[in-house]
Amino acid sequence: MRLSSTFTWALLFSTAALVSTAQNKGYSDCGGLLTDLSGRISNYIGPKTVCVWTIQMTPGLHVAMAIPGLKTGTSHEQMVQPCPVPGGERLPAGGRVIPNADACLSLCPNSLTCLKEYVEIQDGPPGSASYGKICEGLGLTFRSSSNILTVKYTRKPDHPASSFDVYYYGEPEGSRGQGHC
Repeated sequence: MRLSSTFTWALLFSTAALVSTAQNKGYSDCGGLLTDLSGRISNYIGPKTVCVWTIQMTPGLHVAMAIPGLKTGTSHEQMVQPCPVPGGERLPAGGRVIPNADACLSLCPNSLTCLKEYVEIQDGPPGSASYGKICEGLGLTFRSSSNILTVKYTRKPDHPASSFDVYYYGEPEGSRGQGHC
């Protein structure tokens, strides 16, 4: 029996909330290699201003990721915007950013500057193509094109760290549900 993507994400969020509450681990280290089939990255609070987490699944799995909510100290005008395309249409994301189950967007990686703090998602190991710098958003989801996805957190030294959680899990190839365009 195949589950709808809406049900899958609802299950992921509810499970993540239970795991977060039960384990109450506090804040994540500033970066590292994550190889578990599922997990949570929480914001780093400390002196470092750049943290890079690389999530690597076994071959045959893609990384599915959700950021329930993100709000940095950046103004509303600087949050991520969809790339404009001719005719006013929006490009299908092909597993990229999906702000909600009804809208699939493609981001312009260099279309904004989050002046003091942002999270950047890269499709692959560090230095790979970027899905964009994200300063603010609700219900953001991502899907890697391979078994690796990178999360990079950057802030200015004089800017306090904002709170955020990133949930991820391995998703088999070919299991693209409604929420993955």
